[in-house]
Amino acid sequence: MTIRQEIEKLATVITERAQDKDTPFAEAVDALKALTTLYATFQKDKGKSEEPSDGFTMADAQATIEDNGHGSEAAVRSDRRRTRPQ
Repeated sequence: MTIRQEIEKLATVITERAQDKDTPFAEAVDALKALTTLYATFQKDKGKSEEPSDGFTMADAQATIEDNGHGSEAAVRSDRRRTRPQ
């Protein structure tokens, strides 16, 4: 079972308990707030695969930028604002 399936299972339990007539109103509202956040996160993540992609990722791009191809740290660019004559 994936972590997403576990979270969905927990969300179902929270929903059922919040709907119980003996649950205080404040607790039901808190459950609704938590579930709303969870729902928004799932909607944002909708359509994304749980499997990592085999393609070029942003992490790959960052590693390429940080590595200047020589296995050493990239040189720091100078601040041109300080080198201008005044």
